[in-house]
Amino acid sequence: MPHAEAEGAEIAKIAPDPKYLGGAGATEEAIATELATAKHFHFAGHTHLVPNAPMRVALMCTEDLEDDGRLEVRELFGMDLSQCEMAC
Repeated sequence: MPHAEAEGAEIAKIAPDPKYLGGAGATEEAIATELATAKHFHFAGHTHLVPNAPMRVALMCTEDLEDDGRLEVRELFGMDLSQCEMAC
C-alpha cells in the first residue's frame, strides 16, 4: 500500500511503545504474536471481504511458508484480545 509505511510512522509518533510490522515482517504469525500483548493495534492494509460469510473476512498479511496471509475474523475470535483495543 502506497501510504501504509508513512501512516505507520505517524501512528508510531503518538503511540506508547510502538511496534511497526511492515512488508515481509507483517505475517499472520508476527501480527498474532504482537496482538497477544498489545494494548492498541492499528492495521493499515488491505482486507478481503467475503459476501454472506463475515467470519471469513480477513486482514491481508504477508504470505509465508506456514500461512496463507489471511488473518480471518474467525481466527481473531479465537484469540484472547481482552487487553487490546483495535483500530482497523
